[in-house]
Order: sequence, then C-alpha cells, then structure tokens
Amino acid sequence: MTYPMTLDWTQKKVLDFFREHVTRGTLVFRADDRHEIVLGDGSDPRATMTVPNWTDTLKMALSPDPGFGESYMRGGFEVISGEMEDLIRVLRFNFEGGHSANGFGLFIEKLQSLKFQIAQFTSVKAASRRVRHHYDIGNDLYTRFLDPEMQYSCAFWDDGAQTLEEAQNRKMTLTTQRLKIDQPGLRVVDVGCGWGGLSRF
Repeated sequence: MTYPMTLDWTQKKVLDFFREHVTRGTLVFRADDRHEIVLGDGSDPRATMTVPNWTDTLKMALSPDPGFGESYMRGGFEVISGEMEDLIRVLRFNFEGGHSANGFGLFIEKLQSLKFQIAQFTSVKAASRRVRHHYDIGNDLYTRFLDPEMQYSCAFWDDGAQTLEEAQNRKMTLTTQRLKIDQPGLRVVDVGCGWGGLSRF
C-alpha cells in the first residue's frame, strides 16, 4: 500500500502490520502534523495513536502482556484522541478471537504460538526446582502473616470477626456450608488453601 507521506522502512512495516489486522472498529495513526492513516471499517470503537517504532510494535505483537503496557510507559506511542480504553478495545476487537491473518501477520501469530509452547514447557527437574524455591524456605515467613493454620486463601471478615484466625474459621464454615460438606463419606480435595487447614476443619 502507498501512503500519503514519506515513511521510513520501519514505519511502513508497522502500518502494514496493523493494516493487515485492523478491519473492525477504527484505528487512526497520526504519522505527522498533517497526515493520518485510517484503518478499519469506520465503526466504533475508535482511537487515534502515534505510529510506534518497529521494536515496540514487535514487542506488542509477540507479547501483548506486558509488551503493550511497557511500550506505552516508555513513550513508544501516544493516544492522541479517545481514551486508552478505546485503543485497547479496538486492538482486542481485532487481535483476539482467532481472526485469520496472512503474510507478516501470520508470521507473528506463529511466533506467538511458538513462544507460548516454549514458555509452557517445564521439565520435572525444573518444576521441582521451582517448588523448592517457593516453598522450601521454612515457616518463619508464613507464620508472621498467616493464621495458625497458615491458610493463604482469602478470609471472610463479616459477622464481627476480630482476628485473622476468626476470619479464616468463618471462611471455612461458610465454604463447607455452601458446598454442603456435611455428609459422612464425602471426599474433599484441599488444593491451594494452604497447609491443609481446610481438610483438618
């Protein structure tokens, strides 16, 4: 595509990338004081931003979280009209939900998929190392801010609970009542509540 102003190679690649993907809503790029490039179908949501540099665009494409936010905080782009929420809505509208892409957009999608697969891979040895790093540190730290049962799921502070222990007991009482855990022979899996306090309760 030809643009109505002189662009360097990276600016053109950035605009080509977004042009390929943004087909719904309206995303306007302000290239300079006199030129804007309008993408999308003209409908809402609508936002206007400056043209990010190529490095920031790659980071946003390969790792939207946190690449998008980090790029904005570094001044990689600015929102010219509309709110940040509008820009996020336009981008989510077009980049989520498995919309097909081709050319460079497809290349980015494949890189994202590969990055996700690599990030998800964990060997038994690595998993064991991570568990030890987080949990094999003794109980001194946990006893300083948890209740006697050392539960680290949220306590319920209603009904006049005055201490963390009372609030945690209130949570366990309400949880077992709501789940109707009052029959003999029921099986309960206590996952993620702490050091087994719910099971003992």
